[in-house]
Amino acid sequence: MKHFYCYLFQRGVESAVTEGSPVLTLGQFEAWLDRLAIPHEGRDLIRKIRQSDPQRRVAGRVSNVSGRYASRKMGFSIQFESHLVELAFIYEFEHDPDVLEYYDQPCSLDLTYTNANGRTISARHTPDFFVVRTDSAGWEECKDSHDLPKLAAKNPCRFRAEQDGTWRCPPGEACARPLNLYYRIRSSAEIDWVLQRNLRYLSDYTETAQHLVGPLSERQRKIMDTVRTEPGVRLCTLLAHSGDENAELFAMIATERLYVNLRTAPIAEPERVQVFLNKEIAIAVQRTEATPTTMPPRPTTITLRPGQQVNWDGRTWRIINVGDTVVCLMNDGRNLTEFPRSAVDRLASTGLIADVQVRGLQVDDQRLNSASEDDLKVANRRVAAVLAHLNRDITPESAAVPARTLRDWTARFKAAEQATGTGYIGLLPNTNRKGNRCPKLPADCIRLMNESINDQYLTLTRKTRFAVWAILKQRCAAAGVMAPSYATFCKAVQDRSAALVKGKRQGAKAAYSLTEFQWYLTQTTPRHGDRPFEIAHMDHTELDIELVSSQTGRPLGRPWISILTDAFSRSPLAVYLTFDAPSHRSCMMLLRDCVARHHRLPDTIVVDGGSDFRSVYFEALLAYFGCTKKVRPSAQPRFGSVVERLFGTTNTQFVHTLRGNVQARDSRHVTLSDSARSLAIWTLADLYAALCAYLFSVYGSICHPALADCPQSVLQRGAIQGGTRFQRIIAYDQNFLLLSLPGTRRGTAKVLSGRGIKVHHVLYWADCFRDPAIERTSIPVRIDPFDIGHVYALVNNRWVECQSEYYSKLRGHSEKECLLATREIVQQQTLQSRQRSVTAKALAAFFSDTEASETILIQRMREHDARFVRAAVGNSPSQEPEPPIAVSKSEYEACDLIAVDGRTFGVF
Repeated sequence: MKHFYCYLFQRGVESAVTEGSPVLTLGQFEAWLDRLAIPHEGRDLIRKIRQSDPQRRVAGRVSNVSGRYASRKMGFSIQFESHLVELAFIYEFEHDPDVLEYYDQPCSLDLTYTNANGRTISARHTPDFFVVRTDSAGWEECKDSHDLPKLAAKNPCRFRAEQDGTWRCPPGEACARPLNLYYRIRSSAEIDWVLQRNLRYLSDYTETAQHLVGPLSERQRKIMDTVRTEPGVRLCTLLAHSGDENAELFAMIATERLYVNLRTAPIAEPERVQVFLNKEIAIAVQRTEATPTTMPPRPTTITLRPGQQVNWDGRTWRIINVGDTVVCLMNDGRNLTEFPRSAVDRLASTGLIADVQVRGLQVDDQRLNSASEDDLKVANRRVAAVLAHLNRDITPESAAVPARTLRDWTARFKAAEQATGTGYIGLLPNTNRKGNRCPKLPADCIRLMNESINDQYLTLTRKTRFAVWAILKQRCAAAGVMAPSYATFCKAVQDRSAALVKGKRQGAKAAYSLTEFQWYLTQTTPRHGDRPFEIAHMDHTELDIELVSSQTGRPLGRPWISILTDAFSRSPLAVYLTFDAPSHRSCMMLLRDCVARHHRLPDTIVVDGGSDFRSVYFEALLAYFGCTKKVRPSAQPRFGSVVERLFGTTNTQFVHTLRGNVQARDSRHVTLSDSARSLAIWTLADLYAALCAYLFSVYGSICHPALADCPQSVLQRGAIQGGTRFQRIIAYDQNFLLLSLPGTRRGTAKVLSGRGIKVHHVLYWADCFRDPAIERTSIPVRIDPFDIGHVYALVNNRWVECQSEYYSKLRGHSEKECLLATREIVQQQTLQSRQRSVTAKALAAFFSDTEASETILIQRMREHDARFVRAAVGNSPSQEPEPPIAVSKSEYEACDLIAVDGRTFGVF
C-alpha cells in the first residue's frame, strides 16, 4: 500500500482505507515517458518510485521540525524533515502547474566523490523528493542556505557553488544523466516567504473557490466597480466595505478575478496590499508611478548620527553630537553651531536636509558608538576650544586651556581630520584604554588553568571548584609554574558562560532554560500564524488534583487533561479529561470535541514526539481532513510555549484553588488527614464541567499579556478578517465519528465461517457475514475503545455494526478494562497451571464475578465517571446522532450567530 502511514479516505462515503493514486493516469504517464524519450532503465525506476513506499520515515531532531503535509494534488500525505526548508518547497510543488507529481524520500542513489582530504567516498543517499514536471523529471535535494557552505568545505566535490548563487551536486548529476533525468540542489535562499504566506492564507480558496464565486453577485459587482474606478486600492479598504463576510473577496483573489501580486506583501497585512482588475493594469500603474517627474522627489527622512555629513541649503555640515534637545553641527569653516533637535528633525522630514554619502568611516562610527556620554562632553569642550583657536578667536573655553595643551589638541584634530575625514574623532578621550590590561599570570599558568577547567570542572562528574583547584596546584607544581589563587580560579570559572557551564556539567537539556532561544519560525513565517485555526498546539498533562469516584467516593487518582489551543488567538479550541495516560484515544476525543464546538479542524497541528501522536489512525484522520502535522523539536518545551503556558495558567489559576489539589508539599510534614487524597471531593464529570466553564468563559475573556486583548475577541475578529471558509466545515455526523475510531493492529480481521470476526479474543457477528463471498476474507475493522460490546466492519463499502456474542455483559466496558482483565486471567491460569486460551466467555465471566481484582474495580469506576465526559464531548458511534440540518449558503449568511459555552450556533 502506498505510504502505509498516510491513509487516504474517500470523502463523503463511509469507506475503507484506500490507496493514494498518482495524478497521471497510466495512459498519460506512458505518453509523458515517450515525449521525454526516457530510456528503459529510467522508466522502470520512475514506475518503481510511483508504486513504492518512501525509503525512510523522517523524524525530528533537536534543530528541526518534521511532520506530514496532506497533499491535495497527490492524494496522500507527504513527509517533510524541516518546516522551514522542505515544507516550503512542498507548497511550491503543490501550487506550481508545471509540477505534475512529486514523491518524498524516493529510491536511494549511490554517490561516489572525493572529500577534502582527497579520499574517495561512496555514499548511499536518499534525496528529499522526486519531482515529475511537464518537460522534465528528477531528484531535488533541499538544503538550508546556512549549511551549504559548511557542507561544501567538508566535501567540495559533492557540493559546489555557482557564480549565480545556485548550488550543484556533480555526483548526483552523474547518476541522473544516463537516465535522462536531473539532480538539483534547492537552497532555502530560493524561497519567497511572502509568497509562501499568501499561498497558505489562500489555500482554502485555491482549490474550491470556483463554486464559491460563481456568477458575480451584487456585492462582487460593487467590489469590481471599486477596483475599476480606483486601480491599486488597498485591500484593507475593500475589507472594510465588505463587512463581516470576506470569503467572496478572498475567493475572487484566489481565482484571479482580482489581481494581487502575491510576492509583494502578505495578505495578512491588508494595508500593504494593492488590488487591481488584472495583471496588465497593475504593471501599467507601477510603471507610471516609477516614471520620474521634472522635479526629483526629496528624501523624506535621514538618520541623524555623529560623524554624518548632511547637505543643508547647498552647504555641507557635519553632525558632531546628537542630543535629546540639541544637535551640534559644524560647517566647512569649522564653525560649531547648536540647533534645536525639533527644528533639525522638521528640516530632515521635509527633505531640506539631505544625507551626503561619505566613503568608509567605519572607524569613526565605531569610536563614536563606543564613546560614553562623559567622553562626548569632553570632546565637545575640546572641539570648541580648538575651533576658536583655529579661527583666532579668544573665548572663555580657549583662554582656560594651556597653550601647550591647545596645540596638542589642534594637532590631534588635524591628524584625525586628514585620516578619517572628521577631526572630532581625534579629540575623544582614551580613558577606557588606560592602564595595564595584560594578564599578570604567566602564559603557562593560564594554559594549565584553562585545561583544568575544561578537563576536570566542565564534565558530568561535577567536581567542586576547590577539588579542581587542588588538582591545578599539583599540575602547576609538577610543571614548575606559579599556581593561581583560589579567588583567581573562581573568577576564571565565572567568566565562562552560565549556559556552557550548566550544559557541560548537567547536560544540554538542563541548560535549555539558559540558552538564547532561537525562533524556529522566523518573521517570514509567523510562529503563531496569520489567522485563527491556521496553527494549533495539542498536548497532554497531568492535573494537580486528586479525584474520587461518583459511585463510592473512593479516590481514583489524578486525571490527565488534553488541550487543543489556537496559536493566533491563544484561545482554547477543545479540551478532554480522562484518567487514562495519553494515547490515541485522547487525541481522537480531542479532535471530536473541536469539531463538535467549531465544526472544523486547524490547518496545522503542532505536537511533540510522543507515541500517542504517532498513531496511524491519528495521522490518517488529519490527512483525511487536510491537516498538516508538525512535530516540534525534542527537549525544547519553549517551542510549544502556547499550550504549555495554558497548562500552567490552568493549574495555578483554577486547579490550585480547588479542594484536593496536589501542590508542591513536603511529604514529611503532611499527615493523613491533610493529604490531597483525604481532602478530594471532585469527580471527573464535575471537574470537566468546571474546566470547560473556566477555559471557554473565564480564560477566554481575560486580557492576555501577549495579545493586549482577550483570546475570544481576537478569535472572533481574526475569523471575520480571514473570511468564512465554508470548505473547511466538518459535519459532526456518523461518518466523522467512525473516522475518529481506531482500528486493530493490522487494520483488518478475517471473517470466520459461521463465527464472525475475532478482535481482542472476542468474536463479533453481523448478519451480512452469512454471504459466502464475505467468508474467509479480511475486511477493515474499527473498534470503539470505550465500548468493546461492538465493533464496526466494512462490508460492501458500508460500515456495519457487529455485536459480541456476550454483548449484554461486555457492553459498556472499555478496551483498557478488557486488556487488564486479560492479564488478570492469564495470571490466574498461570498460577493454576491451566493452559487454555482467553475466550470471550472467560472475559464475560470475569466481568460478572464479584471478586474481581482491585485494579479492575478502580478502572471500572474510572470508566463510569468518564462516560459523563464523553457524553459532553459528543455522541458515541453506537448512538445514532441526529442528522445535521441542511442549510443553504444564503440561509447561513442570513442567520445570526451566537456563542454558548465555547460553541457557535446559528439562529434562523
